[in-house]
Amino acid sequence: MKTVAIQLSGILAIALLAVLPAIAAATSPRQQVLAYKILGDNVYYGDIYGDLSGMTKIDGADAASFVSLPKGDTTDVYAKDRARVYYKGGVLSGANTQSFEVLMRGFARDSHAAYSEGQKMQGIDGSTFRYLQHGYFKDASAVYYLSPSFSKIQADAATFRVDGGFGVDASDVFCYGKPIPGAQGSRFTLVRPADTELFNGAQIKQQPVGKDAHLVYTCWPPERNILSGATPTNFVMLDDNYGKDANHVWFLGDLTDIDPYTIEFLPFNFLRDKNGIHEYYGGEKVRGSSDVDVASLKILDRQWWKDKNSAYYFTNFEIEKIPGADVSSFAAIRRKCSGTNYDFFAMDSTYYYYASNGVQKVRKDAYPTCQDTQSPVNTDHGIIGKQPVAPLPTSQCPQITRTLRVGNRGGDVTTLQKFLITINLLSDDSVTGYFGLRTQAAVQSWQKAKNIVSYGSPLTTGFGGTGPKTRAALARCN
Repeated sequence: MKTVAIQLSGILAIALLAVLPAIAAATSPRQQVLAYKILGDNVYYGDIYGDLSGMTKIDGADAASFVSLPKGDTTDVYAKDRARVYYKGGVLSGANTQSFEVLMRGFARDSHAAYSEGQKMQGIDGSTFRYLQHGYFKDASAVYYLSPSFSKIQADAATFRVDGGFGVDASDVFCYGKPIPGAQGSRFTLVRPADTELFNGAQIKQQPVGKDAHLVYTCWPPERNILSGATPTNFVMLDDNYGKDANHVWFLGDLTDIDPYTIEFLPFNFLRDKNGIHEYYGGEKVRGSSDVDVASLKILDRQWWKDKNSAYYFTNFEIEKIPGADVSSFAAIRRKCSGTNYDFFAMDSTYYYYASNGVQKVRKDAYPTCQDTQSPVNTDHGIIGKQPVAPLPTSQCPQITRTLRVGNRGGDVTTLQKFLITINLLSDDSVTGYFGLRTQAAVQSWQKAKNIVSYGSPLTTGFGGTGPKTRAALARCN
């Protein structure tokens, strides 16, 4: 339920109140939107889209000095005039109108008390009660955390602060209101802050990372904080998900076998180090990549690669060498030719290549009438022919009605896979009707590109599955 404040006067007020019910009737089903309304000398509280008979007149409210008090993402359930404070249209007995202020999400204070959802909070010093950030509050003598209920935590109020998503006092470091075992607050250093408010299950893109003299830790997930074996003195974050020290590389807090000295980020969600090529999500090594000349590797698109010696095709976490391909002229394309039902996705000086039960090739001179469906693009990593395509018409967007994860089967999985192929996140041989790891990786790439979610798992954050936000975005193709 949303609450807004509107001030109306004279003929305009009468006219607007007359048309609001009609506007509401045209929108069905309708969400109630609560508001304070000032009409002449009177103040009302109730559903802004209802008629005046459905609102409550606030007896004794002074319209001339009346103001609503929204705060950030909270609704204006609090209000005040020169003499009284109000909560959802009722008088907040005993509140001091001069010092009253809203803190966040139903919490407020004045010079002698703190309030939650219009109720006085016991044992809290209102004169010093403050909202810090990331779910933490404090007054002169105690620290509190909201997730989901409001409770006191064992922290030193005199030294407590919030730093990038962590709670820190002279002794301890806190994540989601709980102390991280072994973390030293007196020696805490923030490596990277969270990118949004971090509490009560909030969705974040950038997890906070901190360290002290002995440990490196994150605040996601809340039940596993410490990066086991990490050396604080030389630990750095490489991007939203990867961090490293002199000996190891971690992905979202999980140890990988990637070499920290030679790690390099590549296009199309790959990494490379001296030992081979790795999938970005999780750091799993691509099978067969030990045979690739890593130094000269060019990933032309997600499926087609080459180095100085050979051309390759990537599918199902494995690469296969393409026998006989001319490396010097090998390039990724997207080309449709008359006389064949196949689109060609790679070529060299003699052949077109496509994927159908492995890599197939046909002579180019057998198909002289062709048209590029997308122009190649030169980059530092070679010729990229399969870039994300232009937005599709809404009629072609997949209408998924359930949450799909690894293990699901059905026509909706097929629909999703066809969409992911259309936007070049799956290879053309990927229509199986089974939601496997390849489909999950493609969904993750799409979610990250659309800033929906970029960390976690299908079960914890929805990353790699089709939860409500992802389904809504898929239905619009954006």
